[in-house]
Amino acid sequence: MALLEYGLMGLPVVATRVGQVPEVLKQGNWAWLVEPGNPAALRQAILEALCNPEQRAIRARAFQAHIEAHYSAPAVLQQITTAYADLLSH
Repeated sequence: MALLEYGLMGLPVVATRVGQVPEVLKQGNWAWLVEPGNPAALRQAILEALCNPEQRAIRARAFQAHIEAHYSAPAVLQQITTAYADLLSH
């Protein structure tokens, strides 16, 4: 849930590849993703994010647009409405 909140707020993300995180972050296209249990890689990703404000902004904006399009209340409501319409049409 926190990941979705970060996206809605337009914040840059550094995360580990666990659970649905890679899927939500489109395999790292919108964030810095590292393997879990690798503190050196996590450190490097954080430093890269901190030292590259332009890349932070680009990734944060892209992630925000993705979250708004696929996980926001209006987007989820549309998905539910479509699912019910499909069920009722059969």
